Amino acid sequence: MWVAIFGNHALDLVIRGNGEFRDITLERPEQGLYWILEHLPGQKILIALALFVGILFYVTSADSGALVMANLSSRIRSARQDAAAWLRIFWAALTGILTIAMLVAGGIPILQQATIVMALPFSGVLILIMYTLWRSLSTEDTYNQALSRADRNRALGFNGSAAGLEQTPWRERLTHTLNSVSPDEAGNAMERRIVPALEAVATELRKENVSAEVFVEGPEAQDPDDERTFLGRASLVVSSHPATDSGEEQSSSIDSFRYVVRMVVTPVPAYGFAVHEADDLTVRLEVRPHSGGQGYDVVDWNSDQVAHDVLDHYERWLEYVGTSEKSESRFSRRL
Repeated sequence: MWVAIFGNHALDLVIRGNGEFRDITLERPEQGLYWILEHLPGQKILIALALFVGILFYVTSADSGALVMANLSSRIRSARQDAAAWLRIFWAALTGILTIAMLVAGGIPILQQATIVMALPFSGVLILIMYTLWRSLSTEDTYNQALSRADRNRALGFNGSAAGLEQTPWRERLTHTLNSVSPDEAGNAMERRIVPALEAVATELRKENVSAEVFVEGPEAQDPDDERTFLGRASLVVSSHPATDSGEEQSSSIDSFRYVVRMVVTPVPAYGFAVHEADDLTVRLEVRPHSGGQGYDVVDWNSDQVAHDVLDHYERWLEYVGTSEKSESRFSRRL
């Protein structure tokens, strides 16, 4: 609306041959708006309003830009968390100083020239973003192909599936869904079922001359990208290289496969009209798929179910590695 009203009025003045407005705008572009306002009824109120709106527009834009730059230049554990206040103040102050310096140096033309100059190197950044997006989509397509192959093998009966090993009574399943799990209960499940299952799979893999190790860690192994309370994790690491002495949580890659069960504290889910207090918590033994997405709880799974789930993920990873090597080979030939 601002551009439509004042912009069209300025065009009308130029078309009608108003030389004074034309000359002032060409010499000092920032004075053009105020010249228009001075020749309208209630010019003092309009000028004060225009000045207030301009300051408001700049302040809100600078504040949003400072927030974005502060978040990009800091490590944030949650989407609901922002960067430190001092970092936002730093970026806001730097933006204001640069703006004032360019205005003092040459006014609006300097700002326009700076925008044009910065557009050229940023176009290179856009090209890199396009390239990385293409590679990311190619990787996702490769993973989906591997996933479909592994699922087809499982459907043909070549391997098991964690969901099909044991039929859990629906009443027991509902009870587990609505009840909370204490840290002791989750710890017992981790010690008696999860870790033995991972150890059993690692032992069988080593019999096949595959490097596999199991790492059990406590609360000291924090996940910097998760804001929830972390109580520990158990990790199965299968690698083409000798395993390290740490189960540092990373995503599976072409060089290594990782199956990580994380013990985390979460709020108790509420259903229907049930209301829980903020301190009503439960513990999950959570497996987070390396391809992303919501993790799932295995606290009530038995050792066989966990072992089969590990093999499900491992077979998908093997398919993914084989497909990725073919894709990389085709990509290298193209280059």
